[in-house]
Amino acid sequence: MHDTLLIKTIQPDSKGFRNVFFQIGDMQTHREQLLDLLNGSGSPYAGRCMLRFNGVRLQLEVREIPAVLAILSEAGMKVYSVYEPYI
Repeated sequence: MHDTLLIKTIQPDSKGFRNVFFQIGDMQTHREQLLDLLNGSGSPYAGRCMLRFNGVRLQLEVREIPAVLAILSEAGMKVYSVYEPYI
């Protein structure tokens, strides 16, 4: 049953790491590029990235979300949504 998704509200001033999901368009094309960008040895997000079927989940602080969006946009990826699901 994958039709229902519960999403948490992300508070801009929240502290600590959150599981933030970025839904990526054409994920199959960008899978390797995502691994290089977000999980490579030079990335500040190395070890905090998990590829999913239609996007990537990162353990981030809320203040890091705009920087990740900028990285993905500059790489030419289409980001359709950003949210924190209940796990």
